[in-house]
Amino acid sequence: MRSAYVAATALLLACRGLASDVLVLEANPSGGSGGRAGEEGGGAGAMNDAGQAGVTADSVPDTDCRQVAVSEPFQYLYCRTPRTWDDALDRCEGRGGTLAKLENEGLEVLFYYELELNTWIGLSRPPGLKDFAWSDGTPLGAYANWEPAEPSGDGRCVQLIANIARAGAGHWNDLGCTAAEAYLCQVPTQL
Repeated sequence: MRSAYVAATALLLACRGLASDVLVLEANPSGGSGGRAGEEGGGAGAMNDAGQAGVTADSVPDTDCRQVAVSEPFQYLYCRTPRTWDDALDRCEGRGGTLAKLENEGLEVLFYYELELNTWIGLSRPPGLKDFAWSDGTPLGAYANWEPAEPSGDGRCVQLIANIARAGAGHWNDLGCTAAEAYLCQVPTQL
């Protein structure tokens, strides 16, 4: 059944002219940013009594991340461990990337069928700014996939709605940055 789904998704993207360089992968577990958007602090590391960075439960990489797609020059990792938006961004940066920047429908179609949980993406409205921007500092751009009546202003960070049975599946929703959600990292294929 999974292989049939993957083939159908690839065919759909090809028909829409969106599959030029997107590779869909079977789900297998695998072991420069803009400003922070979080409403309260953030950061994953902690300092010990000597003021040095120490290993804490928050600084250990999540082990439940799996690669869900490759679109050169990036691979996309879906991590199910719930994190705040800032913590998710820190963890993606720890892998040499950032939270995913979804600039076209082709990538997004792949992701919302792969994701079981609502998932942070790299879009936020940093404090003091009116407009949304990606975590690398670039503005939102022409492509946006907001759920109807969104953004509603109830949060500064953006999640991809993943529950396929829900009417808003695949759309974006603004949410408070301190909510704990799964997250999607965008990491260069060549580090």
